[in-house]
Amino acid sequence: MVRDQLTPKPDPWCGSLRSCKRRGPVIQLSVLGLDPAPQGSKRHVGGGRLIESSKRVKPWRAAVAHEAKLARQQVAGPCAVELDFRFMRPKGHHKASGELRASAPRFCVVRRNDLDKCCRSTLDGLVDGGLLADDCLVVLLFASKRYCGIGEQPGAVVRIRPLITGIDCVATDLMR
Repeated sequence: MVRDQLTPKPDPWCGSLRSCKRRGPVIQLSVLGLDPAPQGSKRHVGGGRLIESSKRVKPWRAAVAHEAKLARQQVAGPCAVELDFRFMRPKGHHKASGELRASAPRFCVVRRNDLDKCCRSTLDGLVDGGLLADDCLVVLLFASKRYCGIGEQPGAVVRIRPLITGIDCVATDLMR
């Protein structure tokens, strides 16, 4: 009897974004044309001011915010977010003929593009653009990073699925 009480029960909120049982419509946007930028630590410049260490963060967040504004929606309740980051391969991964070297790594494991810091900058951009009321509303986060495939541009594909609470969906349509 005690064992049954301690056994974890399946949670309808868990699982992948595609298999989540309590869900609303997916909001999808693509931010293409530049490498995602990690939002890392800040550095002190005097007078109590802090600035972002990476110069790539500001344009990345602006691009994410621009795409978020185009969605013309706002998620104001719990949601699941899926982020698929794509990075350009370094030129050293390719032969002079343009084909991929056999020694080129399969996975994108470069330190400067830390996955959790890329998530942080992207979620902040979604808040800046008004698509998310606050990034604390993200209760499920699925993220991946990889090198661009043939014909793909660097950037990110963002999918947001508002989670349904009771019978009401928490996404509000701003076009009304």
